[in-house]
Amino acid sequence: MELRQSHGHEIKDITKIHLEAFNETEGPIVSELAKNILNDKTAEPRLSLVAEKQNELLGHVLFTKLEIETDKYNLNARILAPLAVRPKVMKTGIGSKLVTKGCEQLKNDGVELIFVYGDPKYYSRFGFKPAKPLGLLPSHPIPKEYEEAWMVMNLANKTFQKMNCKVKCCQALDDPKFW
Repeated sequence: MELRQSHGHEIKDITKIHLEAFNETEGPIVSELAKNILNDKTAEPRLSLVAEKQNELLGHVLFTKLEIETDKYNLNARILAPLAVRPKVMKTGIGSKLVTKGCEQLKNDGVELIFVYGDPKYYSRFGFKPAKPLGLLPSHPIPKEYEEAWMVMNLANKTFQKMNCKVKCCQALDDPKFW
C-alpha cells in the first residue's frame, strides 16, 4: 500500500471514500465537505493524503490551514478533517497510517499544533489531548457532552501558557453545522 499526496483529478474518488465511510445521513455531508475543502483557497496550505493499493484509493485524510487568534503566539497550525477509510478495509490500520504520516510530514514542515474534532478514544492514541484546558476554543460552540472531542496535538513540544482564544478554520469548514 502506498500513502501519497492526492491529485486534483482524484476528487471524485476521494468524495466516494467519504460517502461510503459514513452512514447514509453523515456520508453525503462529509463527502461534500471533503470536496469543498479540496476546492477552498482559504484551506491552503493543505495536506491531502490518500492510501492506494493496486490503483484503488482506500482512504483519505485532509489537514488544512487553521488560524489562532492570539497576541501571545504566532503559531503554525492545521486541523485534521475529514478522515475516511472504505468500509471493506476499516479496522486494518489504514486510518492510523494516514494520520501518522500526515502528522510526521506536518511536523517536518514546521507545523506546531494540529487540531481535530473527533473521537477522543481514537485520536488520543496519536497524542491528541483536549484543547479546552489550554484555552484553545473552536470557532463555533460545541455541545458540552462533546467538548472532549475538541483536541490538539503539540508537534513542537513547546510549553504554552493558557491562551484563551478561538481558532478559525477555512471557509468550507467554518460552518456551525460541522460543530
